[in-house]
Amino acid sequence: MYAQKRKRKRVNVGIDYWNALLPNLSDVVREITIDIRNISDRIIKFADELLLFGRDWSNYIITHKELRTIQEEVPFIGIDSSLTPPLRFGPYLLSAVSAVTTSVQRLGEECRKSLNVRMVRAPEKADPSHATNEIKLEMFKMEVRKIQEGISILFHDHDGKGAIFIDGPLVDPPRFPKRPEELEECYRNEYIKDRSEAIKAAIKDKIPIVGIVKRIIGNLLISYLQKSLSEEIAYININDHTLVTLLLKYKLPNILRNSLKLTSGEDILLATKPFELPYDVTDYSNYRENGIYIYFSYILPGISNPYTKVLRIELAFDRKPCEDELKESVWNITKLIAATILPGHSLPLPIILAHRACTIPKSTAKILIREMVSRYFTNAYIQNYDLHVAIDLSNILLG
Repeated sequence: MYAQKRKRKRVNVGIDYWNALLPNLSDVVREITIDIRNISDRIIKFADELLLFGRDWSNYIITHKELRTIQEEVPFIGIDSSLTPPLRFGPYLLSAVSAVTTSVQRLGEECRKSLNVRMVRAPEKADPSHATNEIKLEMFKMEVRKIQEGISILFHDHDGKGAIFIDGPLVDPPRFPKRPEELEECYRNEYIKDRSEAIKAAIKDKIPIVGIVKRIIGNLLISYLQKSLSEEIAYININDHTLVTLLLKYKLPNILRNSLKLTSGEDILLATKPFELPYDVTDYSNYRENGIYIYFSYILPGISNPYTKVLRIELAFDRKPCEDELKESVWNITKLIAATILPGHSLPLPIILAHRACTIPKSTAKILIREMVSRYFTNAYIQNYDLHVAIDLSNILLG
């Protein structure tokens, strides 16, 4: 017997509604289309200020042979961490926290995985958000241990050769709450100190360690441009997502496809100039206090693959780098990332593997909840609770 599909309730919208809306909808879309075209035309004027090699288009060409060499010779480490939505149980919030290190000797070969998962509890206190931040801080600490593990794998198993990709920024989280004070002290004096030392260790061993941000939000790049090109760009009311998408994904590929005669064995990688992370919207100052310099850049790792998306990368140094060193680092990392994006995919394979390995599905989270309730009931009953009391507590305390 086949299960019947749940019928969706249809909402009927009257003809008067559509007659009133559609003419206005057409006007809005027409205005947006014109705005996007005008913004794109304005943005391309700033190419020299934005792009890694300015308008020297030939510098952005990469051969498939070079990418294949990276795939065959460079080991990759992917790192990610996650948590389930905190669950209230009595005076505590509980969450399953995980962190993973994935490693591949060569792209296409079997992936090795080292996963840590544990239940974390934090007192509810007066403000549940404090408990949530305690749980997140435990997740961040687990990720640091995975960074240390990734460095150890490359150093001992691959003679220090390879690269580490972190799913997310190097300064993670960009901002951490300043209250309560004891939590902020733990964040600064334990987590950031340990993360900075792990990053320094990678730099010392000459292992590229890269933060890869998949979802672009904020206006880090726009803020820099408005400082240097205030008169020209201040009137363009957009954020970084719109800026880099229109420039790197739409405007430039169309120009370069027509102006550069690429062979079947070539592709174009695009990248913006690197800029130092700002202090005002991140906790970057804490890393600077620990001797870490972090820069960000936006990249499009190939125009031939329609699935590629614009990514923000963060790279680290243990001293202030010169301009040439910054450019070389961004370009080398862009090539590493491009080599790890397989046909039909939009993200680097190490990031995909790490994210899949540590993300706890909702179905698994529900099983954890049922298991926790069951075990609480059992323990309460063993402690000589009345059977009905144990059942009631199991249901009532679970929030």
